[in-house]
Amino acid sequence: MSDPAVPTGYGLYLLQTLLALGAVCVIAYVVLRWGAKRLYGVGRQGQRLRLVERLPLEPRRSLYLVEVAGRVLLIGSSESGVTLVAEIERKEEGDAPTTTRVDRSPDPG
Repeated sequence: MSDPAVPTGYGLYLLQTLLALGAVCVIAYVVLRWGAKRLYGVGRQGQRLRLVERLPLEPRRSLYLVEVAGRVLLIGSSESGVTLVAEIERKEEGDAPTTTRVDRSPDPG
């Protein structure tokens, strides 16, 4: 004999399924939110290296602003590799930063 105090039927199964789906969605949100910072590395700091900012241009192309030992470098990354685009010199507070373009022309000598 079945106990009349214990609900049975499709309603209970539907409720259990919805609760399980809700729990999976909450867990996925927390993991992705926590993992995105570690995946892209923004805000990570080492002793001499710090990723200041990342700007995605296309799915496989990005610009990175990296501080290395007091120098600020603009680095481009793509399928073909990583390229130093420019070095940005820090100025006093309120002054506009200046950039030094990196020469990539082959040396004729």
